[in-house]
Amino acid sequence: MDPILTWRQPFVPGRGGSAETDWLQPFKPAGPVDLDGASGADATGHLAGVALYELGYFWEAHEVWEPQWMRCRPNSRERSALAGLIQLANACLKIRMGRLPASRRVLTSAQQHWAEARSGSDAPVLGIDASAMVRQIDAFVSYLGHAVRGEGGDAALHMVLAERPPLVLVGGSAEHLPASRNAVVAACQR
Repeated sequence: MDPILTWRQPFVPGRGGSAETDWLQPFKPAGPVDLDGASGADATGHLAGVALYELGYFWEAHEVWEPQWMRCRPNSRERSALAGLIQLANACLKIRMGRLPASRRVLTSAQQHWAEARSGSDAPVLGIDASAMVRQIDAFVSYLGHAVRGEGGDAALHMVLAERPPLVLVGGSAEHLPASRNAVVAACQR
């Protein structure tokens, strides 16, 4: 008989319990981060954050991306893009918490960071097309403008989250995502 896998529940502040962070340690950088080209050990954490976001672990994605953001060069495209990713995950977490107005405000910040990340270059940053991210976040903000928490409650919020902007990787980063996703899935299982 196959063992039954138990998945960790994504952490949601205010919903009881405390955040477990030990399982995220392998995805956090131990030293300086150089995400230009997003390769090697630095890319592992970045791509783990992408996988966490895709799986709906928004607080956890933020926790993985934040140390990378703090170690990026000031005023770099990578720093702006990571700030945009962090704010995007934060906005999705706010939606899960039923705080749509707060989510809209945070999405505005994410848009600004992605606009900074695309300034001066059409090249992908962190393996993501920054111009496409700005358009996707803009569309999501518009979608949220029409979404209200009605009788659907958490089910309605889940449907809103299903429309969140995807993190579509291009180039070499896309090739490494499956391995990162597998590592994250293994860590999510208890």
